[in-house]
Amino acid sequence: MSTKILERLCNEGREFWSNTIKFLLYKQYENIFDLIDFENQDIYSDPLLFAYYNNPENISLNKNILNAILLQGFKKNKKIKIQLDKHKKTYISNIGWISKTDETIEFSKEDMGIEKIYKIKDTNIEILKYPIDLLETFYDGNEVEIEEITKKQIENLTKAYLLIKKYVPDHFFLINNYAKKSVIFCANPNYINSFAHRRALGISFFNAYQINYDEVFFVDDIAHQTGHVLMHTMFFDKKKLFQIDDQTTLIQDYSINIKNNNDNRNVDIWFQALFTYYTSFLCLDKCIDANVFDKQQETEAIGRILLYIYRCYYDLNLIGNTKQDRKMFDKITLSIKKSTTESLIFSNDGQKILNIIKNKYAKMFNKYYMKFEHLSFKNQTYNFDLTIFLNDNPTYDL
Repeated sequence: MSTKILERLCNEGREFWSNTIKFLLYKQYENIFDLIDFENQDIYSDPLLFAYYNNPENISLNKNILNAILLQGFKKNKKIKIQLDKHKKTYISNIGWISKTDETIEFSKEDMGIEKIYKIKDTNIEILKYPIDLLETFYDGNEVEIEEITKKQIENLTKAYLLIKKYVPDHFFLINNYAKKSVIFCANPNYINSFAHRRALGISFFNAYQINYDEVFFVDDIAHQTGHVLMHTMFFDKKKLFQIDDQTTLIQDYSINIKNNNDNRNVDIWFQALFTYYTSFLCLDKCIDANVFDKQQETEAIGRILLYIYRCYYDLNLIGNTKQDRKMFDKITLSIKKSTTESLIFSNDGQKILNIIKNKYAKMFNKYYMKFEHLSFKNQTYNFDLTIFLNDNPTYDL
């Protein structure tokens, strides 16, 4: 049920976004479909094309940059002029990385001296190992490091993707088809967290700043950030999910309880948060059940699930029946009931997805919270920190 509706909406979204890219390409490059295959959807779902058309004009009108994205899709193997990155390596989309210093070069997809892309075996998942000019705009001016942190963490990220592939195959199918590229970076989390961006649709960005991050973090963060990618893909027509304008409507406007004046999220942000709790619940829980973690890793996975239980409970009850003057980590005592405002916010498909989230929350609550409700989160940070969790719960024992 959950996979089918998500798959349908993602398929519809993929077709819409691909047609949008086709229109933009034709507008800029009238004979483009003489050069590339009009029917090859892999060409038009490349996240670098979204990034290209959502960059400043001096970039989004530069055909030499566009050529480096489209090169793999050209029907004939011929030399073509491409723009090189300011970084020491330039990414030729879906082909590899070249090390050149000239501003532009003539290049064909069969030229030698190229570092191949890193794609996880038996998946569509590619890890972008170096900085790319087109993606810099999405870091909002923050300084990020990519190459060294990727060398350090690429094995853990690969492990995490393969764990999800093995133990959550239905959900991995969606990730593998709609969130094919990923970036590991390291930056100050006070300024930038892991993210996925609508304007670089299909890429997940993981901020691996904590020194003790391993595959547990990445299972969680893959679930979370690819969850955003899936939502961005499904959000091609907001009327399919919402009855209201989700961008301009605050979720507090639909709260039937005491208002929280410090919560200024719109419905879009609120619903995306709920969906990513669902995806993290799904992937972490399946890995715990499969006994793939050691004792400390399992402790971390359970801690992460408990943190999301609190957050999910709070967010679901914004339109539910619990007063919102409670603190985030107060004891959870009431169940979540159907809200009278759900049908005002959501279409039928939107309500179906909300019910998927609520059902998963109820299962996680019964499985984990009832056993571990005594554990403290009083000093926990926004991004789960295992060291803080263990310090707050020194007698923790599975």
